[in-house]
Amino acid sequence: MMNDKLKSAILAHAEQCKPQESCGFVIFDGGQHRYIPCENVAADPIRYFEIAPEAFIAAEEAEKIVALVHSHPDSGDERGLPYLSTADRECQIRSAVDFWLVCGGEIRVFRNIPPLLGRTFENNKQDCRNIILDCYMLAGAELPDKSVYDFDWFKRENLYEEGLVRCGFEKLAHDEPPQTGDVILIQVGAEVANHAGVYLGDQLLLHHSEGRLSARVPYDGFWLKQTHSIWRFKAWQKLNFTAILNDLQISR
Repeated sequence: MMNDKLKSAILAHAEQCKPQESCGFVIFDGGQHRYIPCENVAADPIRYFEIAPEAFIAAEEAEKIVALVHSHPDSGDERGLPYLSTADRECQIRSAVDFWLVCGGEIRVFRNIPPLLGRTFENNKQDCRNIILDCYMLAGAELPDKSVYDFDWFKRENLYEEGLVRCGFEKLAHDEPPQTGDVILIQVGAEVANHAGVYLGDQLLLHHSEGRLSARVPYDGFWLKQTHSIWRFKAWQKLNFTAILNDLQISR
């Protein structure tokens, strides 16, 4: 989808707009993907972006919107960060499209996903595994796991541990405490780990149980007792777990 011509157009517009944030749309016109640059009409275009409603409507009516694009220019302060801010996530949820973020001369793709908190459970779509995949996508790693499985997979297989190894995680020593972003495997009524969540720091766990809404819970009591193991992404230093916390701000 992102060929050299499309990428060059997006990067050139972002460079032209500095120090302001650029913005625009990637559309599909039936034959190819094209970039449509837009004017940033935000009151403070150096810190935020806003696309005029009429520009949004025109893009929707003309072609299929594939993604909304904006930039985080390097400016020596908190801007220029390679992940979506809380305001970005709020805008993405309202617009319901993928976001492409220009930062540091690169284009980062963030899938359109629902807020991490308050999701209804649906196996293989919104479940304990998907909330981990979505957390890591927001943090900057699209984990290579597109598998589909029956709800009772743990009666026959050990998919969580196998999947974490395949996706670049390693198991921590038994006495090593978790850090923000670690995946905590839970074992309940099974011979293998059959549930998981993402550690948020401050003894909090983000997870999604069958029959319940996704939630942020204290990592103590039952969850601590049923912990099977803790896993850390090998390249965790390259990720931006603040992006997960930004998303959680939306549902407060």
